[in-house]
Amino acid sequence: MTIGLSLEQYKRIKEKLATFRDEIQQELQETDSDETMVAQLNLQLFPVTEE
Repeated sequence: MTIGLSLEQYKRIKEKLATFRDEIQQELQETDSDETMVAQLNLQLFPVTEE
């Protein structure tokens, strides 16, 4: 997904992604389950414009 956003929006979204990643890691550590698969989760946000 390509989006237009301000620097402030960029910073807020980066923070939200970091928080979400931490929440997922915490949930996986706290949950006892028999792991039956390996999966990869990718969340990236980076500028594509040049300054």
